[in-house]
Amino acid sequence: MTLKARIVEQDERDTGLRHILNYGHTLGHALEVTTGFALRHGEAVAVGTVFAGLLAGELGRIGPDRVAEHQAVVEHYGLPTALPAGPTTEELIRVMRRDKKAVHSLAFVLDGPRGPERVADVAEDVVARILERMPRRPSSELLREAVGA
Repeated sequence: MTLKARIVEQDERDTGLRHILNYGHTLGHALEVTTGFALRHGEAVAVGTVFAGLLAGELGRIGPDRVAEHQAVVEHYGLPTALPAGPTTEELIRVMRRDKKAVHSLAFVLDGPRGPERVADVAEDVVARILERMPRRPSSELLREAVGA
């Protein structure tokens, strides 16, 4: 049985452990939509993972070393860590509001003292601040970065 299947089996109603499967996906899905799927799913989620680390750090859920670890792991696998240049912060937030975890406001799966967990009611201004601080690269550069060209 695959790891994903075991996690789903243990948390069929998506109330706890299963949240780990959505790590990096809130921004990842928004990047897919706003770029017209120019980024592959794994590439978009990789950027989302870096963002999730930065956001968790900004919210005081993890320290600077753990934030840096998010970046280092994604870089180790040769995946993109920067946002594509095209989508604006406002567009990304608008699409993230439609995420299945966003019931009343923005919600993300974020690292913390007890590991990854769903964090609801994340202020849009905090999300915007993190997005604005992230580096941006043209999508063509992100794709070259991902394949090591």
